[in-house]
Amino acid sequence: MRPSIGIAHGASARNSPGGAFAPRAVLHLIFRRKWLIAVVFTACAVAVTLLVELLDKPRYEAAAQMLVAPAAVPLSTDGRSSGSPEERIARAVQLLTGRSLVEQVIDDIGVQRLYPELFERIRDRDALRMAAFVQLAKNLSVDANARSSIISLGFRHPDPELAASVPNQLGELYVDRLLLVERNPKVGAFLEEQLAARSRELAESERALEEFRSRHQIATSLTEERRLVAAELAALRTSLAETQTREGELKTQIQAMSAKAHQDAGIPRSYYQLRERLAALETEESELALRVTADHPRLREIREQLGGLRDRLRSSGIESAYGSAKEQEDFNVNLQTELTRVRSELEAATVRRFALSARVEEVRARLKSLEVIDGEFNRLQARVKSNEEAHRALQSRVEEARMASVRDEEKLVGIRMIEQAQPPAAPVDSRKEAKKALGILVSAFAAFGAAFALQWSRGRIETADEVERLLELPVLGAIVELPLK
Repeated sequence: MRPSIGIAHGASARNSPGGAFAPRAVLHLIFRRKWLIAVVFTACAVAVTLLVELLDKPRYEAAAQMLVAPAAVPLSTDGRSSGSPEERIARAVQLLTGRSLVEQVIDDIGVQRLYPELFERIRDRDALRMAAFVQLAKNLSVDANARSSIISLGFRHPDPELAASVPNQLGELYVDRLLLVERNPKVGAFLEEQLAARSRELAESERALEEFRSRHQIATSLTEERRLVAAELAALRTSLAETQTREGELKTQIQAMSAKAHQDAGIPRSYYQLRERLAALETEESELALRVTADHPRLREIREQLGGLRDRLRSSGIESAYGSAKEQEDFNVNLQTELTRVRSELEAATVRRFALSARVEEVRARLKSLEVIDGEFNRLQARVKSNEEAHRALQSRVEEARMASVRDEEKLVGIRMIEQAQPPAAPVDSRKEAKKALGILVSAFAAFGAAFALQWSRGRIETADEVERLLELPVLGAIVELPLK
């Protein structure tokens, strides 16, 4: 007889829902295969994270905007309209994404700069251009809004500068392509020819004026040049008058000093010998008069000699302020030195007078010549001024014609760039974190899936629930397996 408890237990096991996926079995499996689950989960999570970091490179996106004229414009020779804005927008989108313009952008920028990995991998030129075209077209977006008449050119690239450069260049090439087809190359040709001719006339008149100035040494205007020359002439005349006055003073000094030297040269040395003899006898008389009487023979003799010497000096008619011949000689040496200096200064003053006189004549002639060329210089200046005014007026007309041509071209084309693409500061959202989270979730499923697959592939019965489910027999007891000592 089977135990009732065993029978009830066996029935409960067979009738329980889930079978192998019962919570108890799942918990047992997780506990038994915990290391396998941990290893598989960690390996898969690390692999997914590394793949996301390595393969998901940051990409930058920039966009330029083009405006389509809302009104239709005649492009054909018969005056028919180019179509509605929707048609022109659709045509522009087809041209912007076409191979011709895209390949021209690739050629202008260079495949090596745009896609270096393709440049390193593909050696054939045609295949390289095709691969670059496919890659660029895949990352190029053209969004057109017919209601707002705006076309947005977007481009994604790992380099922010290239992300902005490609849409800008593509839009400019598109506008240039339309202008090349539709515009008239003869617009403003006549004005351009007239401006070139007027420019040549202006250059010729300026060259003639410059040569005239160089030939006559005119730095600024003729009026200013005459004022400067007149001021220089007045200064030269003042300097000449001062030099002449100084020359007269020096001549007077030389005459006085020469007369003094001539006068001193007429005094004989015997005159100073008599004066020296007179001075010596006067000294002896004074000393002897103190010791003897007036009747002393020697005193009387000395006084007689003194009287004779004085008479001789008076009869000579010579007057000298010098005390001795030595004093006169010293004075004459200094006088000759000073006389030499004054004569040198007089010579320098004379040379300066001649130089100033010559310069005065040159400046006077220069001033006279400026008065003579006044009419020719004014005529050349008037010619240059007239040519400048005519050139400026014609240049203004050419600029107006060019602006009008630009406006006509914008009307003719009907599409123009209104906003240039700028290099983006941050990359576009690549959802890297979401990819990592999804990878972790897949890693968890892979870990549990590996554990379940390993468990069911071994074919072993390990729990009482499995015995009851598979053999449909009650379990009366279990023997725990103990590790051997």
